[in-house]
Amino acid sequence: MELNHELEYKYWSHPTVTVTIEEVVSEDEATIQAFVDGRKQEQGTGAGAVTFKRSDLVANVQLKLDNICSNKQA
Repeated sequence: MELNHELEYKYWSHPTVTVTIEEVVSEDEATIQAFVDGRKQEQGTGAGAVTFKRSDLVANVQLKLDNICSNKQA
């Protein structure tokens, strides 16, 4: 899929779809999964992401965004 062009919102993948990346480290393979989501509501706008390597949590990020950001931007 070419990414350097505009794509109508209705064709975007849902942000909670997992992305699996396989990397080779020595002779072992590792699976990395990332989950992302964003939200805009009266209390504020924010986004978050978690990353797992195999079944181990390796990163958990929560971001508070400026309230000018839309839900789509989050």
